[in-house]
Amino acid sequence: MGDLDGVSNALLDNWARAQGKVVLMDEYFQARGFIREDGEVESASKVYFTALNSARLALTRFGEYMKTRRPVEDALNDYIDTTYTIENGDEG
Repeated sequence: MGDLDGVSNALLDNWARAQGKVVLMDEYFQARGFIREDGEVESASKVYFTALNSARLALTRFGEYMKTRRPVEDALNDYIDTTYTIENGDEG
């Protein structure tokens, strides 16, 4: 994670923690089922969709933040495109 700054590290950590909980609950439900024999849902199901939504939102926020961090190569390419634009067939 050396290429990430503090904010992106925190956002990625937030997603990983939420996603880890979702994975653990998926494994729990795989082993025990989502609905008990008495017809009631497992108690973990009460927080499952909250964790799933938290993971989705955390990943969205991480992705949005990463879009704001442009690599140097993109900035260089933008400079070259802007400075050396070919207009009406003439080189700049």
